[in-house]
Amino acid sequence: MFYSILFPDQQQHSELRQSAMPEYFRDLNLDQVVNAVLTGRKEFELESCFYTPLQHPDTISYRQEI
Repeated sequence: MFYSILFPDQQQHSELRQSAMPEYFRDLNLDQVVNAVLTGRKEFELESCFYTPLQHPDTISYRQEI
């Protein structure tokens, strides 16, 4: 059963944390990438999708398949 394009099931989706931008994002200019992607979409509050590290190998495989 399809749940989300980001996570294979609801349990892993619930692990999504509201976290601050990791420090290394600025070093790699990923802050600029995230800001460009989220321009005009701030109301959706998608920052945590970019900032939360994936903990399960199954989730990584799922995203690669998608």
